[in-house]
Amino acid sequence: MSNRALLDKNTDQFVGDIIELSEAGMMVQSPAPLPVNRVFHLKMPAGENLFFKARTVWCNRLEESEGHYASGFQILGENEISRRSLKRVLAMLLR
Repeated sequence: MSNRALLDKNTDQFVGDIIELSEAGMMVQSPAPLPVNRVFHLKMPAGENLFFKARTVWCNRLEESEGHYASGFQILGENEISRRSLKRVLAMLLR
């Protein structure tokens, strides 16, 4: 599993890999389409587990990667702790 992997917090099922990440949202590549407007309770097992909620805003099939999909997520429940954690993870992913 990559250090950009996202799992469902409740089931530990693989959701996808983060392609892009900001404080407000992210783009995720997944092996199956993700339902739009669904709120996911996510876990990012990068170093220490990071838990947060995000809602899918859109989902499109990736032309260049057969059988994969890209989805846009809005990160929900913003607070200062979540912002600091996401900034730390973002810095780690960009290394």
